[in-house]
Amino acid sequence: MPPGTALPQLPLGGPPRRGRPVLLHGEDGGAWPVLRLAAVLGLATRIGIEDTLLLPDGRPATGNAQLVATAKTLVSGLPGG
Repeated sequence: MPPGTALPQLPLGGPPRRGRPVLLHGEDGGAWPVLRLAAVLGLATRIGIEDTLLLPDGRPATGNAQLVATAKTLVSGLPGG
């Protein structure tokens, strides 16, 4: 997420409570923004070809390994990532 971007409010009144795991998951055009949000919030997420066939820049992914590698690189520079 770009610096200064306001984070949306979490549903149900705030961050997850102890003992209640939360996984943020997006599909198609929402896959990468949701993955970034999950990293910033310190929540679990996932990515795979069943979620999106495209990399963040719009190029087609060659497979799950490329999606996962891209996701790891993408979130490594984010707070919580």
